[in-house]
Amino acid sequence: MGALGEFPREQMLAKLDAEVKKWTAADPGTPPCPACTWSR
Repeated sequence: MGALGEFPREQMLAKLDAEVKKWTAADPGTPPCPACTWSR
């Protein structure tokens, strides 16, 4: 299950948001498309 099963949902979403900010700073001309899937 990887990272999605390792952290609580809110913490994982905060980590995803932090990564999006890093990618945006690294290449502002190519906006990231963050996504994750939870299936229960």
